[in-house]
Amino acid sequence: MMSIEEIGLMLDMLEANYGESFYRGTNKKNVLKTWAVQFAHDDPKEVAEAVRTVINTCEFRPNISHIRRAMAAAKMAGQLTEIEAFRLISEAVNKTYGWESAVAAFNELPPILRKLTGTPNMLQAWAKVDAKTFQSVNMSAIRASYKELKDQEAEYYALPKDLRESQQWRIAAPEALALPEAKHERTVSEMLDDMDRFAREYREKYSMTANPAYDDRVAAFRKPLTPEEQKIIERKMKGIKENENE
Repeated sequence: MMSIEEIGLMLDMLEANYGESFYRGTNKKNVLKTWAVQFAHDDPKEVAEAVRTVINTCEFRPNISHIRRAMAAAKMAGQLTEIEAFRLISEAVNKTYGWESAVAAFNELPPILRKLTGTPNMLQAWAKVDAKTFQSVNMSAIRASYKELKDQEAEYYALPKDLRESQQWRIAAPEALALPEAKHERTVSEMLDDMDRFAREYREKYSMTANPAYDDRVAAFRKPLTPEEQKIIERKMKGIKENENE
């Protein structure tokens, strides 16, 4: 909250820099009232820094919007460039193979990029586009959308604090999504145990004798897998799981 005295000091600084032209066409009393209303809910330190920025960058007499834009620029300092934003989205797309991976990649994005993307479904859609098209047509669209969102945020942060509080929807971004609960993945050993149990129950039901050939195949399956075999099985199981979640 800025007091009338703090606003008066701010105007004195501007008058000292711009001279009599600062009040040209009006009077000090009306200017003080107007600026007091517009900056009443703002942080004095933020306003003071903006005034110093304007004094050092604005050659001609500034108005309230100049101060507001300087305050907005300070709040948005350090934001991603359009190239950096596209790089992060491209990395998220490269991590997307199914719904769960899309949700995880979506959650890792900064809020403004989650807003741009909308939902993990968009990452899945981009993942199906060929690389050449994505790096040209989609890149141009994504960078243009990001610039538009940054411009909207700049307009939002240039508003007085009390107006920003009533218009937070303008920069609201989708929350991170909860990943589905992990399902128990059955091991090869568990599946073989089920096969053994089914075979025993089937033989008992129909009074059948054991099948040595079947028992030999099961015994072969129970042998420890080589590292190469384990990798092959893991890749296949991952592919099955991703397809089920799409």
